[in-house]
Amino acid sequence: MIIGAWGSSMTLAMMPLAAQHGVPLLVETSSSIKITDPKTPGAKIVSRISPTSELEAFGVEPLIPQLGLKKVGYLAVNTDWGRGAVTAFGDVLKKHGAKIEAVEYVGQADTDFYSQLTKFKAAGVDSVMITDDAPKTAKMLQQMKELGLEAKVLVTGGSAWPDSILQLAGAKAAEGAMFINFYNPYDHSLAADPEASRAYVEDWKKRGLPWIGVVEGMRGFDAVNVVAAALQKAGDPTPQKVHDALRSIEMKGLYGLIKFDKNGQSFSNIILAQVKDGKYAVAGVTPSTKLWNAAAAK
Repeated sequence: MIIGAWGSSMTLAMMPLAAQHGVPLLVETSSSIKITDPKTPGAKIVSRISPTSELEAFGVEPLIPQLGLKKVGYLAVNTDWGRGAVTAFGDVLKKHGAKIEAVEYVGQADTDFYSQLTKFKAAGVDSVMITDDAPKTAKMLQQMKELGLEAKVLVTGGSAWPDSILQLAGAKAAEGAMFINFYNPYDHSLAADPEASRAYVEDWKKRGLPWIGVVEGMRGFDAVNVVAAALQKAGDPTPQKVHDALRSIEMKGLYGLIKFDKNGQSFSNIILAQVKDGKYAVAGVTPSTKLWNAAAAK
C-alpha cells in the first residue's frame, strides 16, 4: 500500500510501476484529472481522496458570477497540476462570460514573476488566478502589489490558504485574495466528521506544528484513517483485497464524505476562503454531499 504523491506529475510517473507490482495507491493530494482517467497507465490501482481541478471548478462555479471575474490573467506552475487547472477553470469561466486573456506558466523553482505580471497589467486584466504552492503564491501577490496591479485574486489547489499567505506575504499583499480550500480548521462543523476535525486541530496545536501547515496536514490525516479502515475491512492484507476494500469504503473525514466512484475518485468539500480585514473569512461552501448528488444525477 502506498500513499502519495504530493505532485500530480510524480503520481503519474509512479502509477505504472505500482500497477505492475499490484500495489494499491491512495492519492491524498494530487489533482490532475489524468490520475483517475481509466485510459491512464496504472489508473486501475488508484483510489483518490483529493479533488481534481475539474471538481474544484465545479464546486466554485455557483460563486463565479458574484466574484466578478471577467478578464483573467492566469499564473500556473508548469506541471500536470498547473496545466490541468488552467483547462478546467478556463471551461467554467467561459460558461459565465469570463475569459482568460493570458496564461503564463512558471517553473517550480521560479521566484521572479515581474515580467508575467507586467504583461497582465498591460492586457488590462481585472482578475488574476494562480495555481501554485503557498510560498510562490505569496511572492506573486507581493510583486503584484509592487507593480500596482490592482486585480481580484483567486488561488486554486487547496495548498495556499489565508493564514499561510498572511504570514508569507504580509497583510497588505494578501488582503482580498480568495482561495479554494477543502478544509476549514476554524469551523469543525464544515468537516463531515466534526469530532475528528476537533481532535486533529487540538493534536496539531499540542505538537507545536506550524499552524500554516494545518490545511495540508489534513490530507495525510484522512489518508491514514482511510488506509486503516481498508486494512481492517480487508482482513487479509494482500494487495488485491486491500484495493477492493479501499474501493468499497464509505466514511466521514475532514475532506468530506469519502467514498469512491467507478474510477476511484472521491469528492471533497469545496470551500472558498478569503483574507478579509487581515483575517480568515469564508465566502462560500459547496459540501461534498452536493457534489456526490450532482454526480448521481448525471
